[in-house]
Amino acid sequence: MVIDPTNVRVKRALSALAHELGHASVDSLIDAARTRRASIEPELIAALTNNETRFFRNPAAFAAVRSEIPRLRELRSGGSLRVWSAACSSGQEAYSVAVTLGEAGLDPSQAQVLGTDASREAVARARRGHYTELEAARGLPASVKTRWFERADAGWQASEPLRRFTQFRSHNLLHRPAAGSLYELVMLCNVLIYFDDSTRERILGHVAGTVTDGGLLGLGPGDPAPPGFVLAGPPAASLYRRQATRRARVERSA
Repeated sequence: MVIDPTNVRVKRALSALAHELGHASVDSLIDAARTRRASIEPELIAALTNNETRFFRNPAAFAAVRSEIPRLRELRSGGSLRVWSAACSSGQEAYSVAVTLGEAGLDPSQAQVLGTDASREAVARARRGHYTELEAARGLPASVKTRWFERADAGWQASEPLRRFTQFRSHNLLHRPAAGSLYELVMLCNVLIYFDDSTRERILGHVAGTVTDGGLLGLGPGDPAPPGFVLAGPPAASLYRRQATRRARVERSA
């Protein structure tokens, strides 16, 4: 992994980690990462991908996903929809997807959302599903908040019906997902901007390979779509559909 020390977003994301690990500057932290990559790579990935998160961060993307749910269900022939929220941080994106599924009339037996993050601390927070008033105010409509969350400990707790849609675990995006991992919807939003070109290509290749034919991949604004994907909604949604592979088309025409 190569980190661009001139990238303003990178410096902002890594400043707290540099202080925590006793480095005088972000440049010092990056130099240490080059010589001790294996020992601090997880912390670097976590700091880069956890820098900014909120509920329904891109409303256009969630509106486009909502409109695609009937088609995605057809891909599963009645089976449970599989969704992956990659680099989910403290869970706001995963819960936003779960709310979208629930608002579309699905229940946890019909759809499941996997949220992953390199940070075990972030995964633990996502599993708890508790958010402060400020966190809940960032992107969570009042009607959604009262329907899918409950007041708890001076904040808001994801309700049990909402939490049943989700599961969370640790995963480093620089590593390949488990063999056989396939999803009808994968969200990889506002993650790739923090990495150099070769790392972006590596991560995108790993993640895009888990999207089923006809499935959707959500990216951040300005992120390039991988080969074999076409725009699946308004440009502002940054949502892309995987085209059928040649093998799949042959099998369906046989």
